Amino acid sequence: SVGYIFRSDKKFSIHPELGLGWTNFKFYDYTGTQTSDAIGQKSNTLWIHSFLFNPSLTVVWNATKYFRIGAVVGARGVFGPDYLRLKSYRTGGLYAGIIFRIGTF
Repeated sequence: SVGYIFRSDKKFSIHPELGLGWTNFKFYDYTGTQTSDAIGQKSNTLWIHSFLFNPSLTVVWNATKYFRIGAVVGARGVFGPDYLRLKSYRTGGLYAGIIFRIGTF
């Protein structure tokens, strides 16, 4: 993950961030009859490797030296093979949050 803080000494600061990563999904098929056409593998245990893309933007109001409040908005994209009804694009999505920072900065 990499990011930068713009206008850190002003009343409002902006923090864009980009996260990249890799993840593994492990599926168990106890019947041994399920297989994925995308992977072409038939096994009781199936590993699926996917790439993660996570951009976000945070805006912080620097109320005082000891208190800051902000909001974050971002998205998570997962790119990898599909397995039966689990589609890789369904594991990503949008998110939002509120940030409270208390202390000296």
